[in-house]
Amino acid sequence: MFNIEPETKETNIRCPRCGSRLLETSQSDNLYCPSCEDEIDASDFLD
Repeated sequence: MFNIEPETKETNIRCPRCGSRLLETSQSDNLYCPSCEDEIDASDFLD
């Protein structure tokens, strides 16, 4: 049985909606918020 969960890493970036720490996923460039259960575009945080 293989684990298909994407690899995640907690970041120091906080979700603009709820303030939870966002997770970096190995599958996409977006950040994932576990509280909102939503992906957040990482480019919003980078200038």
